[in-house]
Amino acid sequence: MGTSTFMDSHGSEATGINNRGLIVGTSGAQAFVASNVGAPGSQPLLKLVEKSWVKIGNNWVRADLNGGSFNGAKLKLNEANWIVGYGTRDGSVYGFALKPRP
Repeated sequence: MGTSTFMDSHGSEATGINNRGLIVGTSGAQAFVASNVGAPGSQPLLKLVEKSWVKIGNNWVRADLNGGSFNGAKLKLNEANWIVGYGTRDGSVYGFALKPRP
C-alpha cells in the first residue's frame, strides 16, 4: 500500500477491503481510502474527509470545509464501494454512508 504525508506515530490500520481492491481505515486520527490496484506502493492514502462532499441547502461543499471530520475507527465498505462509518460535525457524532461518484 502507498504512503501518506498524514501518517504519524500512531500507526495505520486497514478496517475494510473489498474485491475491487478499495481499502479504508485510519492513519493516526485520519480516515483514509486507498486502492491496492497497480504497482505495489504506487497508490497514495487519501484523506477521506477531503474526498467527501455534503449537501448544505442547494450547494455541495467538501466535508472538511463545513466543519466535518471522519473518525475512521469503524469504517467498512461493500462490493459497490459504499463506505459507512461515523464522524463529527460541530462537535456532534453522526453516522454516515458515502456513495461513490458514477
